[in-house]
Amino acid sequence: MDQFDKSFTMILAGWLAYEIFVSVKLFGMWSKEKEKAISINLYHIVYLLIMAVLVTLSFANGHLPTASFVLFLLCSVLCVPSLMRVFTPDKLIVANPRSGWNIPAKNVSYEYTQGKLIKETLVLHYKDDDRTDKFNLGVQNQKLITILNDNYKKHGCSNPLLKEDK
Repeated sequence: MDQFDKSFTMILAGWLAYEIFVSVKLFGMWSKEKEKAISINLYHIVYLLIMAVLVTLSFANGHLPTASFVLFLLCSVLCVPSLMRVFTPDKLIVANPRSGWNIPAKNVSYEYTQGKLIKETLVLHYKDDDRTDKFNLGVQNQKLITILNDNYKKHGCSNPLLKEDK
């Protein structure tokens, strides 16, 4: 292993430690919730799969040490929970150790839109932030729709899914 390979392996080891910490924390938080629904962005999963294929090809051609290859694949698998959003009646659980793991439901609004490739897309808007998150998988789950509807009723809003066309 040359110096670059050692450095790359150390970076991957640090990433793995972080992903283990985040995954354990998220699974602990998720297990405490009785009523929850999970959603994820399909494009994030596709991106991870493409990266895994590229790293596998690099390993197969002898350009990547075995330790780095194994660490990258472990990191990719452990990264999946941090891409998910868990909706509960009172909060949204996210993988963000710096700004908190929970976002109160009153600070999140949502809308359903039509995507280009995937028909239903759930778009989350955060009250204290200009960013949005988009999710494709699990957005038609009845539990998720119920949780979002109940949150909207609590805060005096209407659920866009339940609006009747007139």
